[in-house]
Amino acid sequence: MRRRRYNKHTSPYVTGIVIWFILFSIILSPLYYYLTFPLTILILLSINLATFLLYGLDKLLASINTQRIPEKILFATALFGGSAGALSGMYLFRHKTRKTSFQLILALLILVQIVFVIKIFEINL
Repeated sequence: MRRRRYNKHTSPYVTGIVIWFILFSIILSPLYYYLTFPLTILILLSINLATFLLYGLDKLLASINTQRIPEKILFATALFGGSAGALSGMYLFRHKTRKTSFQLILALLILVQIVFVIKIFEINL
């Protein structure tokens, strides 16, 4: 199979980041306006929902053999608060569940997040 060459203006990295931020802003705006939850909870909910939708979109793109969302983007969204969305997207869409290396990296990212949260609460106690 021939490898596609990407124009510098249509890089899959840029496409994935743009899609993620668009989903993030579309989800966050109405939740913040209509609900009275704290902003941090809404941000985490919207990041997780956007990450979940990105995993579903990547699975759809994989099934139709077209340009995919890079793994770096999927890992970055999981690292920046979307680990619950990443895990649920992985198992609900059955996406990347056979790639042990992907699962190990995602588990490491979740471990980093847990350590980070423990350190934050340790400082505030």
